[in-house]
Amino acid sequence: MPNGVKDEVSDDGKLIKRVSNRYVLQASDFIQLNTSLGTNTDIVYVDANVFNNADKTNWFNSVIANNIDVFGYYETDYADDVNKVGKFYTSSTGTIGFIVAKGQYADLTEAQADLAGTTLIYQLEQEEVHDLNIPPLNSYPNGTLIVEPYLRKSLKYDAITGNGLDFPVVLSSIEKIEDVNGNEIDLANVTLASDGLSATITGANDNDVYVVYGLPREGVIPTVTYKVPLNTSATIKDNNAMIQQHSKNILDLQDQVAMLIVLNS
Repeated sequence: MPNGVKDEVSDDGKLIKRVSNRYVLQASDFIQLNTSLGTNTDIVYVDANVFNNADKTNWFNSVIANNIDVFGYYETDYADDVNKVGKFYTSSTGTIGFIVAKGQYADLTEAQADLAGTTLIYQLEQEEVHDLNIPPLNSYPNGTLIVEPYLRKSLKYDAITGNGLDFPVVLSSIEKIEDVNGNEIDLANVTLASDGLSATITGANDNDVYVVYGLPREGVIPTVTYKVPLNTSATIKDNNAMIQQHSKNILDLQDQVAMLIVLNS
C-alpha cells in the first residue's frame, strides 16, 4: 500500500493479512454521476458497499488517505479543478469518487461502461490471521538444496467478480487446494482460467479462504540450485561432540601434568 501497510507471514507460519484481495469494479458498482458539484469537473461515485471492510479512518474529501490503491489512477484531495481530472479521492461518505472532465459522460450508463474493469486494493479495517500449516523443511549434511518453481499461497475467494482465486503468477497446473481447516478440495470442482491467473471452485462462497498449491508456468519463476551445510541439528550435534572431545583432551593433559609434578617432586 502507499502507506507501507502490507501482508506478512509470521515466523510461526501464519499469514497476517492487512490488505484486501484485488477487486475489479463492475459496471453496477458505479452508482452515481454527479454533474452539479462543480463547474469544471464531474464526479463518478462507487457504491460504498464495495468498501465494507476497509479502514476508512482517514477517508475525507480534503485528505489523501494513502491506504487505497486504484490501478492506473493517482489519489488526490477533492477540488473542482481540471488538474484533478483522471484521479480519484476518498470521501467521508465511505466511498471513492473519480474526478472526470465536465461533460465527459452524458449519463451514468456511459460512465459505467468506461470505468468498469478498474482494479483496486485497500487496507483492511481489521487484519486477518490465517494459519498456513507450513510443514518443516528437512535437510541433510552437505546436501544440495534445489528450489523448484512452486506456489503455495493463502487466498481469499472472490465470488462477486467471478474471478474466484487470483494468483500472483501464471500457473500451469494446480496440485491441490485446501480450505482453512485443511480439508482438500476435489480438483474436479476446480477450473483453472485459460490465462493461468485465476481459478474458480464450484460451491465456493465469497471471502472463503483457501490454500493453493500450484506449479507456475515455465519461465515465470527460476529454478535455483545451491550447496550449503543445511542440517542445523547435525551441525550442533557435531559441535557438541567436538567440545566433549576437547574437554576430555584437556582433562587428560591435566592428569599428565599432575603426574609429572608428582614424579619430579
